[in-house]
Amino acid sequence: MDSLQLLDDSLKSALEDILNCKISDSAWDQATLPVCMGGMGFRKTTELSFSTFLASVHSCSSLIPKIFPNYNIISSSLVSECLHLANLANSR
Repeated sequence: MDSLQLLDDSLKSALEDILNCKISDSAWDQATLPVCMGGMGFRKTTELSFSTFLASVHSCSSLIPKIFPNYNIISSSLVSECLHLANLANSR
């Protein structure tokens, strides 16, 4: 997750450079809200990583058995851990 946080920090820094002003954490939180909720629509990679990984697994789930016939991606520990973390994040 450190690399994802680094990416989020880089996005915030780029926005600060464009606007030529420092953005507080609360202002950054608002900027990451959807436009319809008063934000700027920026997306935090730290919040998207689980869902994008799971979407990627789902999109290639029919191809994986053809390449690795004895491997069950859905029961892999990585997918299970990701589902668990995504559920924790969504319950907040």
